[in-house]
Amino acid sequence: MRTKGTTGAFAVGLAVLLASSHDGSASERQGPDAEVSTLVEIAAIANGFDRNGPLYALIADADRERIERWLADVEDLPETPYRGDISRVLYVRFASLDPAAAVDHALQTRANPAVVSTVFRAWAHVDLAAAVGRAAELPTGVRPDAARALLQLDLPAEERESIAERLGTRPAVVEISKPEVPAPVQAYDVALSRIGELSDHGLRRKEAMSAASAWAEADPASALAAIFAWESDGDVKDSMLWRIMYGWAETDARAAMDWLLASSSHQLPDLVSTAFWNLAKSDLADAEALVATLPSEEARRNARWGVFGAIQVKGDFDRMLTAFADLDARDQSMAVSGVVRLLARESPERAFDWLTSLDQRVREEAFDWSLASILRRDPALTKELIRGLADPGLRIKAALAATRLGNVGPEDLHWAESLGIEAEYAPVVGDVFYGWFGHDAQGASAALRRYSRGPARDDALDRLVGANLSAFDPQAAERLFDAIESPAKRRTAARRLHRYYTQVDPNERKALAYQDLATDEDS
Repeated sequence: MRTKGTTGAFAVGLAVLLASSHDGSASERQGPDAEVSTLVEIAAIANGFDRNGPLYALIADADRERIERWLADVEDLPETPYRGDISRVLYVRFASLDPAAAVDHALQTRANPAVVSTVFRAWAHVDLAAAVGRAAELPTGVRPDAARALLQLDLPAEERESIAERLGTRPAVVEISKPEVPAPVQAYDVALSRIGELSDHGLRRKEAMSAASAWAEADPASALAAIFAWESDGDVKDSMLWRIMYGWAETDARAAMDWLLASSSHQLPDLVSTAFWNLAKSDLADAEALVATLPSEEARRNARWGVFGAIQVKGDFDRMLTAFADLDARDQSMAVSGVVRLLARESPERAFDWLTSLDQRVREEAFDWSLASILRRDPALTKELIRGLADPGLRIKAALAATRLGNVGPEDLHWAESLGIEAEYAPVVGDVFYGWFGHDAQGASAALRRYSRGPARDDALDRLVGANLSAFDPQAAERLFDAIESPAKRRTAARRLHRYYTQVDPNERKALAYQDLATDEDS
């Protein structure tokens, strides 16, 4: 169900991943944030050839530092079967730069066994002796992963036998090179019991994922049944179930669906999203029809989420919005930002109108991020649309979301002042001055000294008290405090100064003075 570990992660990740895959080309972006966005887009490509081509192009000239940063970023990508493939390709590049360092990095981060094999395979093509020497030094739990890669190389039989002997493995190369898949049901129980006895959570999860990947290719139905009966920590168990169902549904969606429909109702919610997403990608009408046949509302909810994700991939906006309306309100909240990003690519105005028409409870959590997607597409239009909102509360909320994204300056003051009466737009003016101060402290401070007295000026003065304290300029902050006229804003600013003289630059006399001002109802 949606509240459980991996299924929840899949739900959130699917929305982010699908939305990201449609948000512009990599060539349009620059800088570290652009690199992460590009990885998200590449990770969303299901076809291995289509996925790895742009990935190899992206990393072709990357140095070791950038590769290590990307590997760290991969951990924050939505969890799909392709995420591991992204890591594997990154490690290939890492190994080409510094194979020994790549091995150390993989061991320190407890990378997937396939990654360890990948690194040693790449190393062996350059320096077989060095690769074998390092493999011989590996811990016994990891050494077979390196041995598997080395023994699969096209080497003379005598040399392979020598390597196997040095690595402490059996010379039966065929056995070493094939993944171990348990045949009878009892073998699943034995393997799961062994995994459950591992005390280290990271190692337990690593072994569980390795087993799940192998079992998904052999007999997914038997593996799922064994895992359902397994008593283990929920996140590892759920991750195994998801991995097997995803692999199964991707290769044979109808067989996976038949198994689901014949299963006990309590088993359905955790796996339905994955199966229906894969089925809907190939036969949307059939997937939509099958939703109603599920025995529980929770299962139907998850199925609708999977179908919705597949529709997003197809890029049919009208059908996507219809499917969104059928989602549970809890799932709608997770899907809002992804829908807005897709709509904004085609029509920022349509995206804005749709976002602001949603029920407040649905749009609340994702509102700021969603508005950012629209603002990036057409800043001038977005600000005009904000100004035209009839609801004063929503108008100011949207304006605050826009100004807090940064890149504001003097030209935004007139826009802020056009949003209503001063009591309403005062916090927007405060945000403009705060953002302006961030890139032009002198200009913002000078403009604020000239700004007309009133609620907007007091809000901005309070904000710049905080900005100056963050810049370790308490004298400037105190001068701004003295100019504040509103009793409420004086108390707020006094609390900022009290914290500064208590926690940052201790000064007992000033701390006591501002403590009194922070609680003085007449100040």
